[in-house]
Amino acid sequence: MGKLSLVTAAAIFAGSTSLMASWFSWENEGGKTKSETVKEKKSDVQEVTMPRETSKTTVKDHRRTTSSDYNLKRELVQKENPIGIYVDKHLRVFVPQEELYVYLSLSNNPDGKKVYLPNKESVKNKDPRPVKLGKPGVHTIAHPWNSSFPKADGNLDKNDPSRFMNVTWDNIPPSLKLFDEITGKEVIDSGSIQYFKEGTKFKIVSSDNYSGVKSVYVSVDNQPHVVLENGDEIANLSEGRHSISFYTVDNVGNVSDRIKKDFIVDGSTPKSYVQIHTTSKDKNGVLIAGPDSAVSMSSGDNISKLEGIYYKISRQSYLKYHKAVPLRVLKDGKYTVSYYGKDNVGNKEPVQTLDFYMDNQPPKTTLSLNGDVYQGA
Repeated sequence: MGKLSLVTAAAIFAGSTSLMASWFSWENEGGKTKSETVKEKKSDVQEVTMPRETSKTTVKDHRRTTSSDYNLKRELVQKENPIGIYVDKHLRVFVPQEELYVYLSLSNNPDGKKVYLPNKESVKNKDPRPVKLGKPGVHTIAHPWNSSFPKADGNLDKNDPSRFMNVTWDNIPPSLKLFDEITGKEVIDSGSIQYFKEGTKFKIVSSDNYSGVKSVYVSVDNQPHVVLENGDEIANLSEGRHSISFYTVDNVGNVSDRIKKDFIVDGSTPKSYVQIHTTSKDKNGVLIAGPDSAVSMSSGDNISKLEGIYYKISRQSYLKYHKAVPLRVLKDGKYTVSYYGKDNVGNKEPVQTLDFYMDNQPPKTTLSLNGDVYQGA
């Protein structure tokens, strides 16, 4: 198992030791050490190396493969980055190992001979003993401050930031979520198949509390996982069944669990029908409705199913249809029924219309007699 060492150069001031510079080094079991000056961050730091695909995420029309490369990617991360030390732009150090040890040593330069500083357990066991970092999180290594030594004699000030060195034990993979860009809502498992409107864009959001997110990998319709560039969306999905599989890796190589979402894209509109009962037609083919007439409607949708039918008569506002609409309240005159169906993902069919004439007046009967008429007394 590798061990994290903190190498420190020392100078003697009035009987006290002050740390002048510090280097983090990773000491493997073979004894080889890779050093890096924290103050002058160089390329020696070993960061996570993930294989990056050259092509961006694209949607293929239902092309499928039978194998998944997720487990292979996880193995590559762990193989290529066995140490996993990561230093960010703020010179914060992150390490993912399950067990971390800190060795303190004195040296006059990073590559020179080191003398490990013993602790009480070291004396007992007659060899240098490390300090074990007990649990994940931020750990601080602090040079002791002693108020009995005046600052003028070389002692560090109590609030001098050079007294403190931090290392973060990061063993928590990033979190990630899938969002529907139209509604802005997270795509969650509902226990049943989910439907989305054609043209919906999907966005993957990943976050990490420690070393930060390095890469997000996505597969559409069982294609090989590719790197999702920052800001990229998953779009242009055709009507039909689809799947999105994705996972993420942080800067020290922690790999999240893979999440897979199955859903159906619906790009079709409903088809609606209207009928006016108890009507007749005039000589020009115009529908004539009477006091007993009513408007009934029906509609269907084959994918996400019908959400409702909406209608209005002439200048009225649109209402949701529930049952046959009687026309007896209308005055005589010409009217237009406008209607459309809407499915559960918001697809609306074009507005349909039907014209009719309302005849709400009963016929008048008159009697006329021709010829001689006798009226008795």
